[in-house]
Amino acid sequence: MVLLSGSAFERQEEGIRMFMGLSQNRGIKEDSVNIKKILQFAELIKFDVESVMRILAGEQALSPEQIKKIRYLHAEEVGKVRVPAPRSILDLVIIPPEPLGIEGRKCSLMIHIDALEHNLIAYFAINYKDFLTEYVEYPSYDGAIEHPRNFMNEFFVNFTRVKDKSMGLVESELSLEVRYKEECPKKYRVFEMELIEIETETLRYGLKYANGRVLKSVGNLPVKEIVKILESVGVWQ
Repeated sequence: MVLLSGSAFERQEEGIRMFMGLSQNRGIKEDSVNIKKILQFAELIKFDVESVMRILAGEQALSPEQIKKIRYLHAEEVGKVRVPAPRSILDLVIIPPEPLGIEGRKCSLMIHIDALEHNLIAYFAINYKDFLTEYVEYPSYDGAIEHPRNFMNEFFVNFTRVKDKSMGLVESELSLEVRYKEECPKKYRVFEMELIEIETETLRYGLKYANGRVLKSVGNLPVKEIVKILESVGVWQ
């Protein structure tokens, strides 16, 4: 799973890659024209045919709304959510892992990136992170992140519901990233949650918890209820 940066250029580049991937999955090739397939593809993604052909030819960029639509369709097709998430302001920085085989300590970072959407447009990204103190592969992971994630996802779905807009939850698969040396928690396992408004790339809600304590909290969260769940899981105490 990839955390995308928030620049307009990178969003455009990622949107085009997803657009091309969706079109190629339907047998549309850049070096040939199959009108029937293009018409079917345009109907699927709700674009006009001329725009589809110009984008395929590299003559037209995607609008922000088109990027959101393509991202959502791509998420449905591959079973993962790929939404823009700015670098954490809770002091946790995503850094590419060092090559395998290096000497020294390594650990696992377990991640879910869920989203809240309305009418096929994703409005919020919800990042859940479990920083382990040691390296653990998928089969050996205890699944601790799931209990607080389920509670908070339900809270956010209900909290963001208004009269004219009811948010739907798009869930992601669990992702594992390897961290090395100083990137690993020094002593205690760490839980982190961030809810980010996609359009403005603003952190609306955040929580960082380790060693039985709330280290940082952003926004009006039900902190007491969340802490009770974290305590019941027990691995971040």
